[in-house]
Amino acid sequence: MRLTPSIAPESSTATPTPSAFYVPPASSARSFPALPPAPPGSCRLPFSDISEARGGFILYPGGQRLDDPASVVALPGNTPGTIGVNPGLTFDVATGTWVPVPLQWLAPSGITYAYMSAGGGIRAVTVSDGQSGEVAGGGWNLIGTLDDGVFATKPGAPGVWFIPFGQDPYQWVDHGGWQRYYGNALWGVDSSERLVRHELGNGVETTWGSVLSVSQISGFDAAGEPVVYTGGQQAIHHADGSTTTVWPGTNGLTSSGYVFGDSYGIWFEVDGSSGLVGAPGSGIYLWTQSGGASLVTREPVHPMGPCI
Repeated sequence: MRLTPSIAPESSTATPTPSAFYVPPASSARSFPALPPAPPGSCRLPFSDISEARGGFILYPGGQRLDDPASVVALPGNTPGTIGVNPGLTFDVATGTWVPVPLQWLAPSGITYAYMSAGGGIRAVTVSDGQSGEVAGGGWNLIGTLDDGVFATKPGAPGVWFIPFGQDPYQWVDHGGWQRYYGNALWGVDSSERLVRHELGNGVETTWGSVLSVSQISGFDAAGEPVVYTGGQQAIHHADGSTTTVWPGTNGLTSSGYVFGDSYGIWFEVDGSSGLVGAPGSGIYLWTQSGGASLVTREPVHPMGPCI
């Protein structure tokens, strides 16, 4: 599974709008049916199929798979259910609907999501009515969506930019390589192969230990600490520079893709060597501090958010 979502091709039948995207007014929000509460002591883990064209929920405990027909969604101009087109698939808890992007591209309010179009452009969509507009032209890499704009980088250029909806981009940080926005901070790996956190409010930067240049931030635990993927291994990095292994990446079983932390632990997927789907021992795992990694289901799917 991709850690960095790919640029989603748009259908030739799409009719792009030339208008810029603006923050939708509060009055544009509408009520959606709420997801019925899970039984006490249990939760539902959102998942997507390998194709990311549809998804559903994995029950925990138990590991049963519940496909959800409402998960068959698509970006503007694309056909729902088309294989290999969605850059992700997320259950939007705020609206009770599915959106065709990874969680970090969905705004915290759940009202808006952004995505990358062909050529490195960025567009945004209002969940309630599907209205979309341009956020920025080509040459960008989207790393996070807020309620009022997006954070993005430029391929081959240091730093990160903030692009307010309906306004021009401006550079937020003029140095470093940045991968994710999370917890009111930017996260990345610098030229000295150190994991760096940049606090948005005061600009303070702290290092969280050493990584490799190829390492990628795959997610965060419930405390907001980053989980880093390196060569099939997943490890939590702590502020003092120490690490805790979530998955060792040995015996031909590697972990890839996004991880999601919540009150239950850390959810992640494991595949066979070279991404072999369905290999013995592969599936969705839950890691806890007390019990380590435990197999929840052997279903060949991607976890796409915390358990709800």
